[in-house]
Amino acid sequence: AAERVVVTARRRGLRCSILRLGMVAGHSATGICVARDWVPRLFVGIAHAQAFPCTDERHTLPHSMPVDVVAQAVVALMQADEAAVDGQGITVASCAGLLQMQELHRQLVAFGGPYAGMRLVPFPEWIQKVKDDAALSAWPIFKWAEHQPEFPVFNSRPIFAPAPNGPRVLQAVSSCPAAAEGLTRGLSGSSLRAMLRHLLLRL
Repeated sequence: AAERVVVTARRRGLRCSILRLGMVAGHSATGICVARDWVPRLFVGIAHAQAFPCTDERHTLPHSMPVDVVAQAVVALMQADEAAVDGQGITVASCAGLLQMQELHRQLVAFGGPYAGMRLVPFPEWIQKVKDDAALSAWPIFKWAEHQPEFPVFNSRPIFAPAPNGPRVLQAVSSCPAAAEGLTRGLSGSSLRAMLRHLLLRL
């Protein structure tokens, strides 16, 4: 509904554009995040379940970007040359490569703590475990996938295709090198570890 208002305003002669946010993760340095958000909830759920779902190369973590990078990018886009963004629908999302779940498993095990001894289990067994765990589990974000035979395939929308809108966003924020660098880096290993430290202090 909000986007229709903007489209109508443009038809009536106003200069405007639409910014859509992708999935937001914790602060890249402090790791501060909302534990109920999707990615933090997954990390807490895996720690609590002491198990990780079996995946293959098709399975990736939903593309995420640190909240401070999102803020930098939004400010840079608001200050960008109007001609570069006028009338555009721009999704502010990570321009980094996708993080495969197998690589996430490796990083979690390397982080240690509650992840050090977690088992790799088939997805149906994992989803049943998080359902049974309930309170601290990933069940609220995965209950829709209860009857799927394998881990869901995320990042399949056109924005994550071989030619996403990333180059257009990077060009629009080129006046802010920090924003462009953050978008290119995405959810790095150091950002992920900062989130884990923040979340595990709360358990």
